[in-house]
Amino acid sequence: MLIAFHSSVEVESLERGGAGIGYLDPPEITSKPRNLQVKAGGVAAFYCAARGDPLPVIQWKKNGKKVSSK
Repeated sequence: MLIAFHSSVEVESLERGGAGIGYLDPPEITSKPRNLQVKAGGVAAFYCAARGDPLPVIQWKKNGKKVSSK
């Protein structure tokens, strides 16, 4: 079985009282997960890192649903 990854970055900016509050450093994925082949029922472990200000949050999803990052 081949397990692939897809990465995307969603950026939002906030506005309060007409003054824009933006990002100081845009999000950037610094270490992308690699494709991995595992046997059915096996364990797949992925690693991903990102930087930015504010610090990005990495979420893992399968079929559109969140999965544990443990």
